[in-house]
Amino acid sequence: MKKDGSPFGPKEILLWPEISPLFDPNMNNLAPTITITGDRDSFRDDSIFYGELRAKAEIDSKNKTTIIPNIQTYNYEDMVHIFPVLPPNKYCTKAIKAMGEFIYQALNANDQNALDGRKYEYLADYKTSYMNHTYNIYWNDIQNKYSSWDSRYSVLPFPTSKNFTGTSLINSIQNQTLPSLAL
Repeated sequence: MKKDGSPFGPKEILLWPEISPLFDPNMNNLAPTITITGDRDSFRDDSIFYGELRAKAEIDSKNKTTIIPNIQTYNYEDMVHIFPVLPPNKYCTKAIKAMGEFIYQALNANDQNALDGRKYEYLADYKTSYMNHTYNIYWNDIQNKYSSWDSRYSVLPFPTSKNFTGTSLINSIQNQTLPSLAL
């Protein structure tokens, strides 16, 4: 363990896009991505924030590279981290089948005939993405139904190399002025 408390290297490594995609300065050039998270997942807030950043990058960009949305984010009510690999239940099955449908879409991201030639049961309709929700985020409720979802979380300034020092991080934790993640 290093003197600053980080076990693997300088704490600034957490700001590198190679380590955390949240800090990638050009999110529009990334491959189409699906983010599936549980409501009780410790990475839920990061996933939602990442989905919002990717969606903003796609909306702001003038050159859309694929027919399908750049990002699709699904949040499952009352599910924990890595819930799709837990013993099968209707939520795990739906998440795994959504991943399968997404992989098909990603492999055919620029083939309109292939995309239209298949029925999607487990993903939201890619043609209406961003119509019902600003960031293309969906909530899967306890009845196992998707609905467009706007995060109601408060958002605080995200850490940067300027405010990501040990002392300022501890102060921000104590003052609850942490990253721009959902709280």
